Amino acid sequence: MGMKSLWLSVYGESLNGCVVTKESSHTPRRSPTYFWNDLKCGSQQITYYPSSGHSTKPVGEKVDLVVDRTALGGYAEPDKVKPLFSALVGVAGVAGAVFAGLVLWWPARKPSKRPQKPQVDRGFL
Repeated sequence: MGMKSLWLSVYGESLNGCVVTKESSHTPRRSPTYFWNDLKCGSQQITYYPSSGHSTKPVGEKVDLVVDRTALGGYAEPDKVKPLFSALVGVAGVAGAVFAGLVLWWPARKPSKRPQKPQVDRGFL
């Protein structure tokens, strides 16, 4: 959830009072049943698949969501968007990029010359 939370912290718009218009489910043969809601948030229609710790709501109930204004990042529940955690993910990403840049920029170490092997006096043998 780190990158999605970071994205929605920057580009997210809080939509309060989205109304559930439909509650649906699907049961595949070999997988567990999954559920979703169709929501109407003003003029937007959203198909809402709840994240862990959340469940679908009955028709007519209101749901709050944070929706991506750019339409690239989807949506999340307001309690899943954590600005402090998002800031830490951003700082870690920048630190990693700076480290990689320094490694590429720093000149390579040149190996020193190997010392010569000591010569054995032929008269010793």
